[in-house]
Amino acid sequence: MNCEECSNLLVAYLESDLPSEQAERVSDHLSKCQTCATSYCELSEVCQSLDRLPKPRHEMSRRFAVSLDAYQKATSEGLALAG
Repeated sequence: MNCEECSNLLVAYLESDLPSEQAERVSDHLSKCQTCATSYCELSEVCQSLDRLPKPRHEMSRRFAVSLDAYQKATSEGLALAG
């Protein structure tokens, strides 16, 4: 495994969302590559920090999803949204 492959799998590895063979390959690479190991540690710290943030209320999440959907629809149709 090279660094680019490892980098592309770090989030899934961190979330234990890789098949065991891939997870073993990532783990092996991290044990041998200080650059990727550092990236993994930094990503882990960011994820832990995000987990400590308060979760948005359901209504806020719903309004955000509606707004995002409207924005994506407008941009896919080539429309500009006024601020």
